[in-house]
Amino acid sequence: MKNILMIAIDDLNDWTAELQGYSGRVHTPNLDKLMSTGTNFVNAFSSAAICNPSRTAIMTGRSPIDTGILQNQADWESVVAPDQTIFGILKSAGYETTSLGKVLHTGPSPTAMSQMFDYYNFMGVPHPTASFDGFAVGPIPNGTVMPDQVRADAAVNMIENAQGDKPFFLSVGFDKPHYAWSVPQKYFDLYPLDQIVFDKTPDNYSDLPDFIKEHAGQTDPFDASRVPDELTAKKLIQGYLASISYMDEQLGRVVQAIESSPAASKTVLVAWSDHGYHLGDRDFWHKFTLWDNAAKAPLVIKDFSSPNGQVITDVVELRDIFPTLLDIADVPNPVAGTGLSLMPYVETGARGGPHEALSLIHISEPTRPY
Repeated sequence: MKNILMIAIDDLNDWTAELQGYSGRVHTPNLDKLMSTGTNFVNAFSSAAICNPSRTAIMTGRSPIDTGILQNQADWESVVAPDQTIFGILKSAGYETTSLGKVLHTGPSPTAMSQMFDYYNFMGVPHPTASFDGFAVGPIPNGTVMPDQVRADAAVNMIENAQGDKPFFLSVGFDKPHYAWSVPQKYFDLYPLDQIVFDKTPDNYSDLPDFIKEHAGQTDPFDASRVPDELTAKKLIQGYLASISYMDEQLGRVVQAIESSPAASKTVLVAWSDHGYHLGDRDFWHKFTLWDNAAKAPLVIKDFSSPNGQVITDVVELRDIFPTLLDIADVPNPVAGTGLSLMPYVETGARGGPHEALSLIHISEPTRPY
């Protein structure tokens, strides 16, 4: 039974240097190293481009159509037995299960927590937020302690002090680059405003049904009418990029701790974002759509016993993570209809079909075949 380190990232699209989703320069050295030395799935799609449905699908292997978890306000515990989540199953199988930060969209009840985790801590930390023109975007003083730093500190400490014979399943959830895009000044300094690129794509919706056109206007955290010019757009993009680089540094600290630990050769890392994000393309500044910008998400698996990297171009779905984690742990899958393990890709570079992903948003469903 191998150790598992799972890193969950919130609202990260394909704006990394390795994935090249942004046409300007992006500073993500730790993600890039992970992607270049691990198995990098460049066509991974969320089950839904919204936090709660996507994360519930990842943690249960079940489609939002199956669970009925379609919105952030839905209570996943009302339809999912805690002992049938990946945490509950691996805890019952003998793993030491720990969750730090935002992995599930909402924290479990005390009863569910006891079935899923040996230790759970969201680790929220109050901190100042900068703003301009009503947007929670801008630099804050260097040295400001923020939640993702605290979570990385705790994860590093646990890895460095891991003891006992039980394998561990350590989950670390980072908030950034979720809005608000307000992080220490040094991360903004990586992206001078005059070097920001605004990749605005055409906003032709002539082929869309009326329902989608109506829904597309329900934007979060702000709609296009509040972004009146390119300068404002670039300031928002600068904040998003700075937030990515802040998160990348915290991720790098956790990965370095594993690489330096005696447990490295017995550990597999799975890192993912719950979905992507629109940054002004099609005049959207949110997720909540079926376009690739929102539905596509970074996904990488790194077996620290293997130095070789590879790129997988097959279409996969994030709910494939559930059977993958069970495969890594060598634990039988007790749940039917939970996607396909990605470990054949890691081990051999290929997997039998089907190579497809089903993404939905409020029961509008596109299927992406290979």
